[in-house]
Amino acid sequence: MSKKTRAARIVCLCLCFFLFTSACFGAICQQSAKKTADTILSQHPSFSLSQKELIQAIGCIEKYHRSHNQQELFSPEETGVPCIIERCASLGGYLIRELDGKDHVGKGGQKVIRRALLYGALPKIIVDCQGRSVKREIEIFEKVRGCRGIVSFLGSRSQEGHHNVMYLDYFPEGSLEMQIKRRTAFSEQQIIKIALDISCGLKALHNNHFIHRDLYNRNMLIRLMPNNCVTAALADFGHTEHIDKAKKMPPNRTPGGMAPEVLIRPIDSIDRYAAEIYLLGSVFYQFVFKRSIPWKPLFANLSRNMTGNEKEALFAQVVSLYDEAKEQKLGALEQEEGGASFKNFKELIFEMVHYDPQQRPPIDDIVERLDLLPSLLSGGGR
Repeated sequence: MSKKTRAARIVCLCLCFFLFTSACFGAICQQSAKKTADTILSQHPSFSLSQKELIQAIGCIEKYHRSHNQQELFSPEETGVPCIIERCASLGGYLIRELDGKDHVGKGGQKVIRRALLYGALPKIIVDCQGRSVKREIEIFEKVRGCRGIVSFLGSRSQEGHHNVMYLDYFPEGSLEMQIKRRTAFSEQQIIKIALDISCGLKALHNNHFIHRDLYNRNMLIRLMPNNCVTAALADFGHTEHIDKAKKMPPNRTPGGMAPEVLIRPIDSIDRYAAEIYLLGSVFYQFVFKRSIPWKPLFANLSRNMTGNEKEALFAQVVSLYDEAKEQKLGALEQEEGGASFKNFKELIFEMVHYDPQQRPPIDDIVERLDLLPSLLSGGGR
């Protein structure tokens, strides 16, 4: 056998071996991709991509990352399927975000909020801050990470040196505001559990010397689970400030959410913690009594041009409406059906929305009292 023939056979054998190993590796990758796709589809039956499309997408990104070892966004042109796939090392996996409109959850301020899937896990939320840095928000999340009643912060992505995308836990039922609009029927036990979780979240902020400053039901998230269990979490720290800075700012972003003491006290003398207890109580009031606090419309007329006498007259109306509502709501408790724990909760709400900030209980007391309510001791979704 000539040297040329021997060399040709060696080359042929090497080529065959390469093709064989490539085919085997491809088959293994294909099987792995199929297994991952089946896992996603079994956990999320409503996912719009087919198994074939998912396998194709998974193969694309795994091939890309084997050759580039980068964390990049994939466009539909790169994957060949109608979705964006993103590698996030802090999450330990790939995120799939559909582009058919189903991924859009909402938007607020400069943020666009989308839903995504993490391989082998529950859906997650992508908060795209449209180029605005969220470094301060991330620092707050790090301070309260793992605390009860705070939405789970899972990681972030930076572009051009700025952290402008955050990954958060997904609450499929949306916000408390959405549940109120849908008139979702929660049991007394579930209502108290939601109140306790949200109060724990605010406690975590206050104990770390932060003021939320955007304490509305739209920033309180709900998740319903099997066996009628429910969890809730506080979210959106875009306006949250450290207490030292918050003292120099209005207690809340909008006049409609102001505590009554803004009418009769200078802004810099207002107890920011007590003002947030009032706002939290306002949310609970609407949640339990199915209507906003009766004196809230008065603040729609609040303006910088009001004289001191006009503000005092407005405050007197607040006091009158508070006393009237308290007598009406709490005076009828003896005739109401329901456990003593829920009646105690209603009484707590009126303490929280008291017009005198010194009469409002601190957040630690609120959490303790909610935690001790007997309805939670009977398996009410804790």
